[in-house]
Amino acid sequence: MSPGGEAAEAAALLLEARRTGRPLERLPERLRPADIAGAYAIQAQVHAALGRSGAWKVSGGPPAAASPVAVLARAEAGEAPPPGAEGIEGEIALRLGADLVPDPAMTVEALASLIDAHAPAFELTRARVSHPDQTRPEKMADDFIAHAVVLGAPVAGPPAAGAFPRPVLLRDGVDAQAPYAPIDPLASLLAFARVGGDPFGGMKAGDWIITGSLTGLPPVRAGQVWRLEAEGLAPLEAVIA
Repeated sequence: MSPGGEAAEAAALLLEARRTGRPLERLPERLRPADIAGAYAIQAQVHAALGRSGAWKVSGGPPAAASPVAVLARAEAGEAPPPGAEGIEGEIALRLGADLVPDPAMTVEALASLIDAHAPAFELTRARVSHPDQTRPEKMADDFIAHAVVLGAPVAGPPAAGAFPRPVLLRDGVDAQAPYAPIDPLASLLAFARVGGDPFGGMKAGDWIITGSLTGLPPVRAGQVWRLEAEGLAPLEAVIA
C-alpha cells in the first residue's frame, strides 16, 4: 500500500463505517495493509480526521506492543460513554506525568517514574470491519476495534509492578467476569517503550494509556450498567448508551 491515495481511500471507508454504524465486510483487497507501516498509514488518516483524544491502547504482545492505537474517544467517570459499543473490557489505565520517549534500554523503574497516576478503566469496543479472517495489519488499521475509553477516579503514582490482582466485573449487579488474564500494566507499556514509535506525535504528559483486558471481552447492550471493582481503586460504573 502506498502511504498516500490508497491509505486515504481505506480511511474514508472506515470513517464512513464509524459515521453510519454499519460495518464493512472487509476493506477491498487493494486497500488492505500488508504490514504495520501500511496499517499506521490508514490509522494516521483516520485520526487526522477525528482528532486527538489523549487516550492510547497498548497490549496484546508483539507486534501489538510495538504498535499503539490512539483511542478516539474518552469519558471521565460519571460521563456518558459514546453510543454504539459492542463489547467491554476492564483494564488499568496509566497517566503520564511526562512525555514518553521510546528507549530500547528503558527499565521498569524509569518507566514507573513517568507515571503520575493510575485508574480503573473500561475499554469499549466496536468493529468497523466484520470479516473474521482479517490479518493483524487489517485489525490494526481499524484500531484493534477500540471504540472508547471510560476512566475512573485516579490514584496518585503507578501501580505495583507485576500482574494486577483479579478484579470484579459486574453486569447489572451480576458477576460477568470472563477468565482472568494476569496483565501487568507496567509491562504492557514497557514493551511499547522499548520498541515504540508512532505516527501520532508520541505519548504526552497528561495522556492516558490502557494496558490490556483483565476481564475478557463480554458483549454489551444499551442500558446495561457495568461495574469494575479493582484492588486499591474506587469502583468504576458505566451505563452503556
